[in-house]
Amino acid sequence: MTTNQVAPFALLVLILFAFALDPDRGILSRATAGLFWVAVLFSGLLAIQRAFAVEAADGNRDALRMSGLNPSGIFLGKAGAVALELLALEVVLAGGVVLMYGTTLRTWPLLIVTCLVATTGVAAAGSLYGVLAAASATTQP
Repeated sequence: MTTNQVAPFALLVLILFAFALDPDRGILSRATAGLFWVAVLFSGLLAIQRAFAVEAADGNRDALRMSGLNPSGIFLGKAGAVALELLALEVVLAGGVVLMYGTTLRTWPLLIVTCLVATTGVAAAGSLYGVLAAASATTQP
């Protein structure tokens, strides 16, 4: 759903990095891993913001609170949905890095484990921070 909105942004970030560093191809190849993770984090922030914007519409956040669902289940569901979206974006971004930057991925197992662990952390922290930010935004006059 929101991947359609976030994926073009993520690819645009990669393109902007390529334009910024392309005159010196050596720097671009050395910075590829860092640029990948910066693009993932920017995209993750946008994905988390969009996920909480859905709750803000039409009082859905209040409906979730009054539904009787376990709050930890709601958190795990939101974090899981954000994590799945980030994993899909990481696949798209990895393809973009290989195509645009001419990088070869030599250590697939390490990349997969790193993506899984980092995605879990970003999704959990982002979901927790999103709940706190949404709660503070609703309590301000």
